[in-house]
Amino acid sequence: MARTVSGAMSTAQASRLTQPGYLAQIDWPVVVRLCTRGTASYFSQTWVGGALKVKNVQWAPSGVQKASIQLLNSNGAYGIVVLGNGVADTRIRLWAFDAAATADADPVLVFDGVGDDASINQETVAIDLVTQRSGVLFSPRSYITQDAGFSITPQEGRSITWGGQRYAFSRKS
Repeated sequence: MARTVSGAMSTAQASRLTQPGYLAQIDWPVVVRLCTRGTASYFSQTWVGGALKVKNVQWAPSGVQKASIQLLNSNGAYGIVVLGNGVADTRIRLWAFDAAATADADPVLVFDGVGDDASINQETVAIDLVTQRSGVLFSPRSYITQDAGFSITPQEGRSITWGGQRYAFSRKS
């Protein structure tokens, strides 16, 4: 897929000295936007600097991505947010950018997944990221109802076998 980059990004890529950084968006009930460099403005949003480290961004041949982020927790605020909202299934996105390229089109999305687990101490909150949690991939979350668009619904108590698993139909409680 071809991508057009701005003149500033072309210059930054050709430079002998680069200024790489990451943007992170954590979709808690109140969205948190952080930057590994100073406070920045991209996508008509302010990204707060100084509280984020990005580590171990990986891509497996299977397409699975993993990464980890650390949030500065010196005042305990991020620890409280993690304890209150959790990180499991919370959408988290990472963009890579160069500080010399400031157009909205310059940051490149390098991770789009969810939080897996977190560890909290007095200085940092570490969050492991995965493409999708296996619980999400393998647990059905859809209900077969007329409201969901199904015109023929199975009788309660009937079961089917699918992919080595047995599913029994019951009323949603």
